[in-house]
Amino acid sequence: MNPTMIFRIAEGVEWLLLPVILYFALRVLAAPRFSRWLTASGYAVLAGWLLLLALMPVADGWRICGIAAGVLVLLGLYRMPGRLRLIGVALVMAVLALSFALAALVLGLLLKDGFDDVHAPGLGRLLVVLCGLLIFILPVRLGTAYYRRREDPIAADECRMFAPLFACQLLSIIIAAYIYRLSSGMLGIFTYLGLIALLCIVYLNVVFYWYFDRIRYTVEYKSRCEAAEYKLSLERKYHALLAQHQADTDALWHDMKKHLRLMKALIAEGESDRSAAYAHDLEARMDGVVKIIRTGEPVLDALLTEEMRRARAANVPFEINARLEGPLAIAAIDLCTILDNLFDNALAASENLADGTAPEIRLSIGQQGGALYIEMTNPYTPKAPLQAPAPRHGLGLKNIRDTVRANGGTFTITDDGQTYHASVILP
Repeated sequence: MNPTMIFRIAEGVEWLLLPVILYFALRVLAAPRFSRWLTASGYAVLAGWLLLLALMPVADGWRICGIAAGVLVLLGLYRMPGRLRLIGVALVMAVLALSFALAALVLGLLLKDGFDDVHAPGLGRLLVVLCGLLIFILPVRLGTAYYRRREDPIAADECRMFAPLFACQLLSIIIAAYIYRLSSGMLGIFTYLGLIALLCIVYLNVVFYWYFDRIRYTVEYKSRCEAAEYKLSLERKYHALLAQHQADTDALWHDMKKHLRLMKALIAEGESDRSAAYAHDLEARMDGVVKIIRTGEPVLDALLTEEMRRARAANVPFEINARLEGPLAIAAIDLCTILDNLFDNALAASENLADGTAPEIRLSIGQQGGALYIEMTNPYTPKAPLQAPAPRHGLGLKNIRDTVRANGGTFTITDDGQTYHASVILP
């Protein structure tokens, strides 16, 4: 077979890495428009088209247009507006161009003697295509990770996976450059052995890419399970509080007629003071019934009801003003981290006030335009020592900042020397 045709076939095989990269990205960014088999057929058609483009003796400009047309058809298999498909094609081609430019720069640094003409079929062109596609993986992975984190707070933090993935890509490029250096100066079978080695690197990276995607999926699945279990525990606690509230209310109503009959008898006998004292004791007993907070969001209801119970146990007035326009996008664990740490700090400050300062905690929660606003206000005494410092005192604010930052929000703290204001805004 003609050596030129062999190199063209090898280049086409390398370009098959592009549909693999696009598949792992698009399954995160958009939903398929058709069935799984039809979508898979679309990827197979794109793979065949890229192989055909590599075999055709056309200028690189026409080959680039062909790649763009293939990507545009592939994006048509997903649910996205036409303008977004055009923007996607433009982004893919721009990132590809930058990746190939960076590949040429890196190879120029690694191969001091230079390499073959990349416009003609040969090992040099294969090397640049391979390295360009390997570099192309990183920005695609960064973009999908940013999108996932913005759209789904429970999504795994893929930034931790970039370091080992980048190390694999860099090592692959160095090995490919070394193989090229060994093979380019030899003839015959050694050149073809170098070609086969470059193709092996391509498919080793396919395995690496799949492996890191499985790690991401496993970490995300574990996070979702933990979030679901935590949400279930909150709802169980909330249902237990509901049951307790119902039992206390039933007990009060069961004896209410007796209480009213006794109060009427006391008033009839002229014992107004005793009747008033009895009414006061009855009111205090009614206030002792667990107050159930209802906002329409089960997780938030459970958190606020538990905080109200703790505030009453500490004899600290707790005023809650919550108005929600729709469901909350934040994960249950993140919401608990923010609210519980804010409340813990406010309760600790209220229990360490100077003499004469009335304790009070005020919480405001609202939504506007999809954004969630949380504000906690409480009085405090500057530099007041804690009665019993917790072993991990000080980590609460750090956890709040980290959680808010991970959700793309802002966390601010202000005080006027007497009152402490903490506010959180989440998009």
